[in-house]
Amino acid sequence: MPGAINFEFPEPVPPASQLVALPFVGAVAGHLANAIGASRVRVTLHRAMDRDGQAYLQQLCAYATTEARLEHRLAGRIFATTAGIMGKAFHDRRVVRTRELPDDAAWWAAYEADRAELGEMGRDTDQPLSYLAVPMLDATSTRSVLILYAEVGGLNHFSKRERVADVVAMCGGLCRILDGLVETPMPRFRNYTLPRGVPYGESETVYPRLQESIPDPAPPLFERLVSFNLGPAP
Repeated sequence: MPGAINFEFPEPVPPASQLVALPFVGAVAGHLANAIGASRVRVTLHRAMDRDGQAYLQQLCAYATTEARLEHRLAGRIFATTAGIMGKAFHDRRVVRTRELPDDAAWWAAYEADRAELGEMGRDTDQPLSYLAVPMLDATSTRSVLILYAEVGGLNHFSKRERVADVVAMCGGLCRILDGLVETPMPRFRNYTLPRGVPYGESETVYPRLQESIPDPAPPLFERLVSFNLGPAP
C-alpha cells in the first residue's frame, strides 16, 4: 500500500459511513477466505473526497481481515488519486488485479523490476502476492465514487474471471443498497453530497509488470449516488 498523505488537520470519516462500510468489507473478506482457503486476507473501501478543491482517495474504514481485531485509526487516511492499484482503478474506471504469473519467482522478479523502475529502494518480503481493486462508478461512468481494495496471500488468486466476478457482484449489491438509501433515507440519517474536486496526483505507484486493468467484468454503477458521506441528519 502506498504511503498516506499527512495533513496537519485530517479529514474524519463519519462513524455512520464506517458502520455501513465495515459489514460489507467483512462479508467480502469472509467470502474470499472461504473461497480461496487463505489465512491472509485484507479488504477495505476507499472513497473519492474533496479537500480544498482537489480530489483524493480516503480510506473509509478499518481493514477486514481473518481476525476480529479492527484498527479504526486507519480510517480517514488520505492518498493521492494515483496511489497504487486503487489509483489505477480510480483513473481507468476498470477493475485492476494482479496479473497471472507462472510461479512465485516470476512474481518477485516482476515486483523487483517495477520497484527499481519507480525508484523504490529495498525489498519488502512481506507481500500477499494477489491484489484486486474494484471501482464503483457514478451513473455516467465518468467518475469513481468508491473503490474496494482487497489483498490475499498466495499467487494468482484473482487471475480467474469467476472469482473477480463474484467480488464485482458483491460491489454491485452495495451500489443498489446505497442508491436505495438515497431514494429512501433512514430516519435521522442522510448521505451528504461531497464537492467534486480536481484529482490530485503524484507519481504513479502502480506496478505495470504485476498489475493490469481488465475490461471484463465491468465495474458496477450507481444510479443515484455521486459521493459517499453518510452521517446523522438534523
